[in-house]
Amino acid sequence: GTGCPKHRVDITLEHMDLGTRSAAANDSDYRPPRHRTLPIPASITPIANYPTKLRIFKTHASRYWQVRCFLKGRTYTQSLKTTNKQAAIHQAKHFFHIKIAELYGERLPDRGEQPNKFADLVQAALAFQQGRVKRGELSAASLGILRNRLQNAILPFFGEMPLEQIGYQQVSDYIQHLSDQSLTTVTIQQHLVAIRKVLHYAVGVGKLSAVPKFPAVTVTSKPRGSYSLIEYLTLVRTARRMIGQSASRSITDKSRRGSRAVAASIKPVQMPTIVGQRNKLAKRLWEQAELARAQQAGSTFFAPKLRTFVEQDTGLRKQIQVSKRIRPWWFTADNGKLALSVR
Repeated sequence: GTGCPKHRVDITLEHMDLGTRSAAANDSDYRPPRHRTLPIPASITPIANYPTKLRIFKTHASRYWQVRCFLKGRTYTQSLKTTNKQAAIHQAKHFFHIKIAELYGERLPDRGEQPNKFADLVQAALAFQQGRVKRGELSAASLGILRNRLQNAILPFFGEMPLEQIGYQQVSDYIQHLSDQSLTTVTIQQHLVAIRKVLHYAVGVGKLSAVPKFPAVTVTSKPRGSYSLIEYLTLVRTARRMIGQSASRSITDKSRRGSRAVAASIKPVQMPTIVGQRNKLAKRLWEQAELARAQQAGSTFFAPKLRTFVEQDTGLRKQIQVSKRIRPWWFTADNGKLALSVR
């Protein structure tokens, strides 16, 4: 018989397709085993702020992390020779930069059996730095300064030298060459950073075995004069008050060139000691006032300060903003009254 209509089950194509796609609990037992060189799915990690085609992973064939990237229709894979994940991420970024420079940057001239010269790597290294500018890792102004230093000063000195012959003595001679031009130690250090960039690129593309040791240059910074908080506040208030007014100019006497120059009050580079102490005390009093307001509102107050550090790879001095802990000057005395100790 046909049976009771209300107990009949209608099997449609949608139900059949759903039953085909559903996975059983023991499907993994019947799948063929993965090859030991294939990536372990749980270990595949994309690199943040980089294209998704750049990933690191682990395999059962090696204890080291591997990197894989798809560029120009081809997959590039390399062992990173490290078991530390953070180190692997750093080396994967370096691998990506080198491959981008090789595939999209300037081609190195083929000298056959003759060694490559320093000048052969400059344009390719600049193309590599141009890629960093496009990714937002380097400013366009910094790239222009690097290009000018390489073309105007470094290339005339190192251009015809083979890469393997550039060592401690050659760099020392270049430092002496810059010192003879009365350049500051800060400028000399920046020239050395530019040379390192080219040599690091040469190591990355396999044209140099290692970057030679550089002589140490003691950088003596000469901080420029700056305004105090009170002077900045006075400047801002005066500028707001003079909005819409025409600024008067005091004209000096004729200069040696015959033209008239606008007189400007030059701020002294070194302020008197008593003025510096007053500014420091005023800043600390402001911090204490803000700390008291924050505690009254039930929040936390942190005063920012700049901390300087030197990058190990480039030798550049950089500054980061950190929070400075502020200790309150007020306390409760033995008689129960609030006391203030100025420090």
